[in-house]
Amino acid sequence: MLRSLVGSEMCIRDRFYSCCFTLTALVGQAVGVGNPAQAGNWTMLCLMIVMSISGLNSVYFYYGTHYTVEHLSPEPDVVTMATEFNRVYWLGTVFLALNLVLRQYANGLSESTGPMIGAMTTIGLNLCFNQWLIYGIDGWFHGLGFIGSAWATTCALGSQLVIFCAYSFGYKQIHREKRAWAGFDWSAFRADRIMTFIALAFPATIGAMTEKMGVMSLSFLSPRLGNKATDCMMILFNLQVLSSSAFLGCGVALQVRVANHIGKGDIHAAKMTIFLTTAIMLVCGAVSYTHLTLPTKRIV
Repeated sequence: MLRSLVGSEMCIRDRFYSCCFTLTALVGQAVGVGNPAQAGNWTMLCLMIVMSISGLNSVYFYYGTHYTVEHLSPEPDVVTMATEFNRVYWLGTVFLALNLVLRQYANGLSESTGPMIGAMTTIGLNLCFNQWLIYGIDGWFHGLGFIGSAWATTCALGSQLVIFCAYSFGYKQIHREKRAWAGFDWSAFRADRIMTFIALAFPATIGAMTEKMGVMSLSFLSPRLGNKATDCMMILFNLQVLSSSAFLGCGVALQVRVANHIGKGDIHAAKMTIFLTTAIMLVCGAVSYTHLTLPTKRIV
């Protein structure tokens, strides 16, 4: 059940990621061309689009989980538990959407410390939330059991958003330092800007979701293959996510630097950045391949 929920959540997250990665490139290019205020306009537009998608996803999580999971698992208890989980976790997807937009906005401004602090702090908070909300606190709170895990994940995502925004936009005020926020502006939602954004984000979204659906197709069927297959898929999936995190970070850095160079008109620097990043990712790929193929049996 958990494996199927994670799979569907990852597919839905790809809709956010593609829009947000488009935002990173546009923000970086606006800064590079010397018009940082435009970065704020692109962020407002991306936020509107992503939150619209998030609203639809929240409706699906709350009302549609039951109908989806009952086709993936023959066990009624699994369907009930998945439905209860997502009727809490829908709020977490809203926090996730907000976090992704604002994080990519900050990354486009070359600010990565706040997102890192938020993510690292949330690891510890997530452990505490799970302990408190699932098992309770002796003498104070009896715990919520299984549904407490949904509340723990939601609280962790909300905490990550608050910590990151407090550091990057409250303490460092990176948006003011870079002059990348001129306040709310209705011109950000002009039809031509919407079409430009969609023209960049839509193909990337379709490609990412198609790729993810291919990878996730077996995991969606894993509940029908038994507990051993499900456990195996969960372990291998977590190893894959861990090993791919290096590629994700390099990809974001590449987008920001290339966008900055293109905005300044320095094509040579953009090409050199691509070459250097490709070399780094080949090394990371070789290390990840070795890690996933040679010692996997011992890790599992």
